[in-house]
Amino acid sequence: KMFGSYDDKFAGMRVFYAYMMTMPGKKLSFMGNELAQFDEWKYYCQLDWFLLEFESHSRFRYYCSSLNNFYLSSPQLWEIDDSWEGFEWIDADNRWDNTFSYRRKSISGDELTIVLNFSPMYYENYQIGVTKSGRYEEIFNSVSEAFGGRGIINSERINSFTTDTGNRINIT
Repeated sequence: KMFGSYDDKFAGMRVFYAYMMTMPGKKLSFMGNELAQFDEWKYYCQLDWFLLEFESHSRFRYYCSSLNNFYLSSPQLWEIDDSWEGFEWIDADNRWDNTFSYRRKSISGDELTIVLNFSPMYYENYQIGVTKSGRYEEIFNSVSEAFGGRGIINSERINSFTTDTGNRINIT
């Protein structure tokens, strides 16, 4: 029930799941969602297991598994998920690019910078603010080819730079 072409639907689901898993609060995924079923779950019959024979569906299942593992290995996403101490918006109002960016923080102060692009467009040199100067590394990307995406990733570390508004990075 997603907008767009067949591939766009999967891209939209991947970014929506990343949004759900990286925002504060408890996580809930209904049984069978990881199969990317077209129909709602029906209590009186099995899940649509045959969908895993199709590459897009099996890659989406792999994405859900990888995202769950990423969540479990990232205390920034779950240690402080019930207060503002563990969350900080970077850009919540970019409706023109259809993007969100925010930070998640652990008890020890470690941070993850989350950037979500809900549009079908890809942006080069997309600039966001960061708290510290240094080199940044992309550690999870929903458009990875392994997940069925187009493979547009930041494979090299990204150097921050300082402007009159603070430290910033450019990402693809």
